[in-house]
Amino acid sequence: MTRDTGSILISESIEERFGVELENAAPERPRIVLRPGGRVDGDPASIEIAFFSNDSYPDRVIEFVRVVSESRALRWLHTFSAGVDNPWFRAMLDQGVRVTTSSGAAASAIAQSVMMFILALSRDLPAWFRAQSDRVWSRHEVQELPDQVLGVAGLGPIGLETARLGSAFGMRVIGLRRRVLGDEPCETWTFDRLDEMLALADFLVLALPLAPETRGLLNARTI
Repeated sequence: MTRDTGSILISESIEERFGVELENAAPERPRIVLRPGGRVDGDPASIEIAFFSNDSYPDRVIEFVRVVSESRALRWLHTFSAGVDNPWFRAMLDQGVRVTTSSGAAASAIAQSVMMFILALSRDLPAWFRAQSDRVWSRHEVQELPDQVLGVAGLGPIGLETARLGSAFGMRVIGLRRRVLGDEPCETWTFDRLDEMLALADFLVLALPLAPETRGLLNARTI
């Protein structure tokens, strides 16, 4: 079988972990591996598909961009992130490159981190650490989550999972999205009720992509 001229750019880590799977899935496409120091195995000009994986961020972004910029055949750029607000991604789109994201891949991990911080704030965890350091063993007032309102602006994969976990802790969860679908795991409003939701929320989670319509959603007036 002859190989296609278009190659796939991946990091050294991705090659080590998924090289066999990639070979089985696309044996006709050579893989160009980005090595430490920006070295590559192959001709960057032939790169047709590039995968910007999380192990390239943030330390190797410059190396990755430099190698991709040498391509004369790039058609598809996939990124590990959910958002593509970075100017470089916009430039790729303007050049006709298809840019796809990994939206939802980290929803569970991010939502769990959100709940970790909500619990830490509701229990005033920093005060407990200070007391431990000062060897002061006094009582602390805490907030019970079932008495709190969680506002979630944006009900994509991250927002939906955060809303689900907040509800599991007994919180009243109010989600905002452009259009109510009816299958959300929480009370859901449209964005024209943002001020009403902010007046009720004890905790606010922004689970929105940075876009012209979301930039400045929170400002001096709304805060």
